[in-house]
Parts: sequence; C-alpha cells; structure tokens
Amino acid sequence: MLSSAPLGQSRYISMGLSSDDKMGDDLVFACSPGFNSINPSWNIGYENSNQVSGFKITNIMISNTGSSFLCSFSIAASFNLSGVATESFDLANTKYYLLTAQGVNRDGSNIGMHDSWSTSDSAVMMKTVGVLLSGKPSLLLQLHGAFMAIAWMGCAPVGMIVAIHFKPLNPSIRPLGLSFWLFSHQVTTYSAALLTIFGLIFSFVAVGVQSLSLASLRVNAHSAIGLLTCILTLVQVVYAFFRPRPGSSLK
Repeated sequence: MLSSAPLGQSRYISMGLSSDDKMGDDLVFACSPGFNSINPSWNIGYENSNQVSGFKITNIMISNTGSSFLCSFSIAASFNLSGVATESFDLANTKYYLLTAQGVNRDGSNIGMHDSWSTSDSAVMMKTVGVLLSGKPSLLLQLHGAFMAIAWMGCAPVGMIVAIHFKPLNPSIRPLGLSFWLFSHQVTTYSAALLTIFGLIFSFVAVGVQSLSLASLRVNAHSAIGLLTCILTLVQVVYAFFRPRPGSSLK
C-alpha cells in the first residue's frame, strides 16, 4: 500500500523495487488521482519508461479523501519482466530495496521527475509487514541546505553590509595589515564561496546529476539556478583575488 497526504490531480506517489538504493534499473509502480490507476514503469538511469509488461496488476484500490491518499494493489510473487528491460523478480524469496517518491505527472499517465524521495535502509522481503516513511531528506541534502542558508542568509549579506556601510569603523584596527572593513568583507565573502562549493558537492553526491536533466528542469529549475549561482560566485571571488591593490599602476 502507498499512502500520503491528499494529492492534487497533477501529482503522483510511487514505489520502486531495486537491487540497490540508487535510482536506475528499478521497477516502479505509481498512482495518482490524475490517472486513477496503478501505472508500472522502468527507470532507465534517470529516465522513466512505461513500456513494461510480463505481469498483471490486480486488486487495485485507490482513495483520495480529505485526510489522505491511499492506493493498494497485488501482483504475482514471481514474474519475468519484459519490454524495455528483461528481469526476473521473485518477491517471495529475494530481498529488494524499496524506493518511494512523489512528483508531478509529466503527461497523461506518465510520471515526471520526483521532487521528494526516500529509500529503505536495507533490502527487505516483500512478504514482511512494515512501514516505510518517505520524504525525509538525506543527511547530505540537509547539509546542503544548511551550508547554503549560512552562506547566503549569513555570510554574503554581512560581507555586503560591511563593504557598503562600515568602511569608517575602527580604522586603527588592521588585521593582517588590512583595514578592518576589508578584512571582515573578505572573510565573510570567501566563507560564503566555500560554503557554496561544499553545499553544491553535497547535493551532487546525494542525487547525482539527475536534477540537471531536461525532464527534471521542466519541473524544478532549482539545480540549474544553483549551479549558475555557484559559477558566478567563483568568478566573483577570482576577480576579487586578482583585482589590483590600492596604489597599483593597474588600478
């Protein structure tokens, strides 16, 4: 059974069966109020194809009430998948990782790139009764958010304010031979740049480059905007580092 908070017509929830905890080569079952059925598909790398067959989905039950969205279904314990992939599944005797996700329908009965996901901590037997909670971001994504928040809500604004408004502050204090405002400006802006780089690394280690695929960017351009921001940040830092010093003939 899949369950979530109430869903709009354009959204879906899904469950994938995988030999590992990464996206790619996974059998996916999705349901949505928009197509009101259980739609199987196969993940080919970071893309998804509904050209799969070799099994029958039965006992479909879908409910979208004011408090929750629920869908349940049954499939055979063992089957041979055909279509875009040829795989044998033995749900009674083989452990699989469970991947759950939510996202926006691409068109008709096809699912688009997910915007939240979760995986089981380990491979599980499908005959085991239990609950898998989805939607909790990984530690790397939490670090990504924390580093970006500190960089752009803390360090960067402080660096700009110091440069614009605090040049006359404590002119006699000269850390490392620099005026106090310039030293403070450099520390905060370089910190913002380093935090941004580490934040970017955390995000790509967590989700790979799938968020930069065209299908993903159609739904959410966050990754592309973030990458562009990181590149411009590095350009700014390099420019500032090589900028001619006061009194230089090149200034």
